[in-house]
Amino acid sequence: MSPNESSVMFNKLVKYVYGENHSFKGLARFREVEDGFLYAKIRPKCDILDLLTPHFVKRLPNEKFIIHDVGRDIFSIYENGYVDYFENEEIIVKDTKEEEFFKKAWIKFYDSVAIDERNNKKLMINNMPKYLWEFLPERNKLKKWL
Repeated sequence: MSPNESSVMFNKLVKYVYGENHSFKGLARFREVEDGFLYAKIRPKCDILDLLTPHFVKRLPNEKFIIHDVGRDIFSIYENGYVDYFENEEIIVKDTKEEEFFKKAWIKFYDSVAIDERNNKKLMINNMPKYLWEFLPERNKLKKWL
């Protein structure tokens, strides 16, 4: 492979990684768990936890949160202005009662605004590939259309 081909390939990889990072900035779904933490599960193709966590530190500076990359079994914890990264640790989270209520309310809202006749499978998959749906509360509703 020539140096020019290598640099083109490198640029494609960088673009792919940053593109996936951008997608997860909008698709990481936080839920409230016990002990006052927000918790988000993700399963990206690339190792983007180091890129993603600072974004949420800026967006949620007064919150405590955990972002868990379940595919790599690593997670970041942000609390009181500090971020720590852990691997291969057991993490047990339990949703609060309020979170369970809001999850049910979101699914009910999703059902009420969805119009089966306007379903566009191809557009949905182009805008949000199926591998990103895993941790969405409404994922079972999406599957019925596909």
